[in-house]
Amino acid sequence: MCYRRRRHIFQMPIDALTIKHTVIQFLEKHPFCAAFSLGIITASSLPPFGLFFAPLISLPLTLSITYQTSDLRRVILTGFLFAFGYFVCGLYWTSAAFYLLLHDVMWLAPFSVIGLPLSLALFWVPAFVIAYLTRDRPVLSALTFITILPSGEYARANFILNFSWNLLGYGLYRIPQFVQMTSLTGIYGLTFFFISLSCIPLLIYQVKETKYFKVTISLLFLM
Repeated sequence: MCYRRRRHIFQMPIDALTIKHTVIQFLEKHPFCAAFSLGIITASSLPPFGLFFAPLISLPLTLSITYQTSDLRRVILTGFLFAFGYFVCGLYWTSAAFYLLLHDVMWLAPFSVIGLPLSLALFWVPAFVIAYLTRDRPVLSALTFITILPSGEYARANFILNFSWNLLGYGLYRIPQFVQMTSLTGIYGLTFFFISLSCIPLLIYQVKETKYFKVTISLLFLM
């Protein structure tokens, strides 16, 4: 009897609407856990996985969580956990030196594995906060997000921490056509392009029933 029941469960068709409903419920009930998980998914675009399409899914979902939040402190925590998940997963390799070469300073490993991602995550928070504060104007919100986030990446890599690893633009390393863009725009221009590309689905969804829909589509086409 138990075998038949299990067999019946595995033979049930997977409905796309059911999956969508399950994902929405998870995002609404566990926004912080979802933000951290989406940050980890975003990091899968980096080597060695190279899932370049991951940010195209995770960034719009995280922004959607941010827009549905009613408290600014929760917005800050959501953006921070998303960034922390991205960096803690993307910088796992920094601990290898302590295990292989630096046994005498093993006590510094937690600062590398946890402390560094915590510091880097702070540079992403302003982008989520300002996007939330301008959420009533979808186009403005998207423009501020895709401008402030790459600016934070540039600041932490050149002025504050001088740590340029794990830029979002590195997620396109498997596509030579996009990598060639760096000869003109540099890695920061590629990062700006990748973030813009990731925000397009959410922007189209937000303006599809407003008077700005045709204008937005025209601007995206020109881009």
